[in-house]
Amino acid sequence: GKRLQDMLPPDKAAWIMAQIALTLDSNQVQVVEYELAAAEVKDINSEAGPQGMQRFEGKIAPLPSRYEGKRAVSWMTRNITRQHDLQRRLQVLSETDQLTGLHNRRYFFEHFPGLVAGHVKAGLIMLDIDHFKQINDRYGHQQGDGVLQAFCACVAAQLRRGDLFVRSGGEEFLLLLPQLQGEGLRQLAER
Repeated sequence: GKRLQDMLPPDKAAWIMAQIALTLDSNQVQVVEYELAAAEVKDINSEAGPQGMQRFEGKIAPLPSRYEGKRAVSWMTRNITRQHDLQRRLQVLSETDQLTGLHNRRYFFEHFPGLVAGHVKAGLIMLDIDHFKQINDRYGHQQGDGVLQAFCACVAAQLRRGDLFVRSGGEEFLLLLPQLQGEGLRQLAER
């Protein structure tokens, strides 16, 4: 017997009402995803259910008949927090180099157009560690891994926020540097 506005924060209640209006206006089933924590809902025992922010999928269907003379919807919700977290984790794993923690080649080529969009100029530096195979051959792969990690830390310390440092292959790296070209780009490359 309560209204959404009585149970939820104003921004969440307004968003839900907008989704209902969209469903009624289009007369089509809508599928939405949203986050909500039990602590945000008034007058419920927030300790009884899952804790923290939860992710939900809602299917909103316009009902063919009226309820008390008004158009209405059926809103079915399911908690997809675990699925969402797993998808995010898989996304991160697919785009991250495990050894260095840098983004990988896949990330670079999938995101490159968006990363340079809107920038009049951008620099690109390709780095390769000379004779790296000799390090692995002489000292072992574990030491070679340490060299790669130290190298990445050294390069990352030279970069600005918004620069992209990617491991593109074994000992090959890419630097995408928005709004940097000419002499500034050359100086960074030399450093």
